[in-house]
Amino acid sequence: MTAAVEDGWLGYRVPEFARRKPDAPAIITPDETVPWGEFARRVLGAAADFHAQGVRPGTVAAILLRERPQDLVALFALQRLGAPTLCLDPAEPAAFSAAIAARAEARFLVADRDDPLPAGMTIIDMGAIRPQDAPILPPPPGLDMVSFISRSSGTTGGIPKLSTATFRLALERGRGMLERFPRGENDRYLKLTKISFAFGRNAATRALENGGAIIIPPPLRRATDLTDIVRRLGATWTVLTPVHLRDLARSGAPAPILPGVRILCSTAALSHAERQEIRERVSAGLHIGYGTNEVGGLTLAVPADLDERPASVGRALPGVDVEVVGPDGQAAPPELVGELRFRRPEFPREYVDPSPGASSRFAGGWYYPGDVGWLDADGYIYLKGRIDDVINVGGRKLYPADIEARLALHPAVADSAVVGLPVARRGMVAVAVVLLKQPCTPAELHAHCEAGLGPSRSPQEVLIAETLPRTALGKVDRWALAGVARMRLKDKGYG
Repeated sequence: MTAAVEDGWLGYRVPEFARRKPDAPAIITPDETVPWGEFARRVLGAAADFHAQGVRPGTVAAILLRERPQDLVALFALQRLGAPTLCLDPAEPAAFSAAIAARAEARFLVADRDDPLPAGMTIIDMGAIRPQDAPILPPPPGLDMVSFISRSSGTTGGIPKLSTATFRLALERGRGMLERFPRGENDRYLKLTKISFAFGRNAATRALENGGAIIIPPPLRRATDLTDIVRRLGATWTVLTPVHLRDLARSGAPAPILPGVRILCSTAALSHAERQEIRERVSAGLHIGYGTNEVGGLTLAVPADLDERPASVGRALPGVDVEVVGPDGQAAPPELVGELRFRRPEFPREYVDPSPGASSRFAGGWYYPGDVGWLDADGYIYLKGRIDDVINVGGRKLYPADIEARLALHPAVADSAVVGLPVARRGMVAVAVVLLKQPCTPAELHAHCEAGLGPSRSPQEVLIAETLPRTALGKVDRWALAGVARMRLKDKGYG
């Protein structure tokens, strides 16, 4: 068996850590601490049990993931067997999860006995797993076998599209991230993001692959609870969504709330002003990443990058090529805004079971996330927003990110989002919806935009609101926001 094949397993170093430091913690929870020796025994026992029930390399298995040690054990066991794994969230409706599993052609479902269980799959009871020391198992999977089946953020027929990731992609992606965001055996990951989310799952599995430990905290009531956990249990890094970070920054708890903790936030949903507030109030170790469920991480901005280029999402990760393309589909020079595309040899080439006529983000060896942006001369990437969010006003393209960045500079603005509404003759109008932290009028905000952007690049309407609708990952729900703006401006006849 070659080292490369061994490397193909998600947790190929688990037995090594179990031999070398059997009593060191792998998972820390309020109820138990699972040392490396015991974690390895549980993973091997689960793999043997799953194999006895028919799970084989290449057999798709779905798993309902909660936030417990046994969920991580089951996840590593499925990967040890080379079973392409589809992660499901127990909080989602059972019928929705069943439809996703059917699209993935999952034959097995790993779940708790009392979970709502869909028909058509063999159920494996997660609670029946028993540790074993040296069970007989098939060889670890090869690098080009599928490790995970991931869900896109878009849908086809109401169901997310699915893409595959091989063990080779997971391995190379992890190596590239380690160059920019080093983690090792002395690091402890504070798990604050669901492992059923691709972002949270990748962080949790990477923490264990690198020999560190995972801290699964109890339910938290105050920001100071986090500070206490960091100091008491020695957390060194975490993954947080913009929702988490905004709440922490505005909690009123003594700063820094997460002292010495490196934070990875994989989204561009934070404005320049919010990033600065988070670095001052929560932790100076903020890292901003950009990626998608389909292919994982694509870029990373480390703190030094944010010092020099605070609006950037960093450079492409090692092994990833990036280009900005113009309307003609050709690569554009630096500073020119266009559609972003990324490439690496291990990326998938198409969605699983693509529907005829359905849009695809994979073409010609490139992956197109659907975002508009630009590159500077040093290869740093700046996002302008989604292609679908670009607002065409009288033949001019307005980018919501430009208006939102200008509004963030006003001392009265806490947050903002810009959407387009259809209107006769002009195509669309740009509407800025603004949250305030001190009194201010729409006219004052409009004048502020015109002073910095000029009349042609400023919003035609400014609305003051109490909240902005957001998705579960903290991104502004622009479809819902457009509906709110349409109702507020219905007397003006915007569509």
